[in-house]
Amino acid sequence: MGVKDLFIIVALMAASAYAVVPACADLPSEMALSWVQKGDDLIQQERYNESLECYENAIGYDPYHAMTWNKLGLARMAISDYEGAVRAFNRSISLDLLNSAAWNNRGDAYFSMGEYEAAIESYDGALTINSNDLYALVHKGINLQHSGHSAQAMAVYEEVIQIAEREARKRPNDANFDPSLWTNKGDALFQLGRYDEAQESYEIALGINPKFQGAVEGIQRIGDIETEMNSTTPGENNGVLPAEKEPIPTTAPLTGICGLLAFGIAAALIFFARGRDGGPPPR
Repeated sequence: MGVKDLFIIVALMAASAYAVVPACADLPSEMALSWVQKGDDLIQQERYNESLECYENAIGYDPYHAMTWNKLGLARMAISDYEGAVRAFNRSISLDLLNSAAWNNRGDAYFSMGEYEAAIESYDGALTINSNDLYALVHKGINLQHSGHSAQAMAVYEEVIQIAEREARKRPNDANFDPSLWTNKGDALFQLGRYDEAQESYEIALGINPKFQGAVEGIQRIGDIETEMNSTTPGENNGVLPAEKEPIPTTAPLTGICGLLAFGIAAALIFFARGRDGGPPPR
């Protein structure tokens, strides 16, 4: 075999190797990534049901990618399939215990299901990873509030504000480019009923990113509160806001205490009246 023949063989081998390269794009990991990217695009278009199929296809190729399971959970939340979302987040967490996003997202899913204690446990999982996770703290506080632990919730909101202000002082350059910090602070202030300060925080967040969803929603909530307060006639509802928007009171309003006493007296009178009239006995 001459040198010329040897060069021909080497060239053919190189050409054959080059021809095989495109097939590498069909490896499971590459196919999974392709489906994830399609799912992400569909999420941006709010085509959630179609995105589910993409993420499920990606998992079919690579079932051990924690973030794909997390994305599947978010897509299920978008169509209000909260139980399916919890299952997806559980799988994501089992694959990566340090995946704080999945811990927080599972907390959000439990909150949407009204399972506040389970939500608190999930946010605590995120806080185990990062004790300064402001999102986890704010939403833990909201779930404490909904489960009747108002004093604990107030303490959590105050902690969020302190951490956010400390971070803004220590790392002003980072804070100037972090809309989530200001949004979480705004959420804590909102829950405490400090609406003017909350609006200031939301506006700072929107100055950094005008489309930051949490801040946009925060401004809308404040607008809803102002509209509701302006449309409420004096004395109506005793000045109490709807439960989901009610700030945590530092002290019980006098009218609220009187109302409870009056309700208790009225209930007692009805109870005894029904007893005298031969009504059903109490259970």
